[in-house]
Amino acid sequence: MQTIRHKRGDTFSRRVFIREADGTTAINLTGFTLSSSVEGRGPDGPFTQALTVTLIDAATGEVQIDQTAVNCRAWPVTPNGVTGLFCDIRRVQGAVERRTPTFQIVVDKEVTPWPT
Repeated sequence: MQTIRHKRGDTFSRRVFIREADGTTAINLTGFTLSSSVEGRGPDGPFTQALTVTLIDAATGEVQIDQTAVNCRAWPVTPNGVTGLFCDIRRVQGAVERRTPTFQIVVDKEVTPWPT
């Protein structure tokens, strides 16, 4: 499973290429509806938040997933660098529904405080 480190409260933005199981063949995303979310466990229990998915290049399977800095302030810090948030990207076309492999987001606590 791929792991991404992210600082809580920073803007989250990643470009991703969606590939076939061989890891090299692009999936053409023309006509697909895309969605994504993060989920994990926070101090108050389960945590889920939708991400924005933007199609960059349908033919090459390139998408961008984003979340605002303000919304990332709510992301629970990963204790001891273990567990964290989990994410995948869902694509739907008609009756066909598929998801990418799950990846982990390790959320580090910010040091510099947010502006008030």
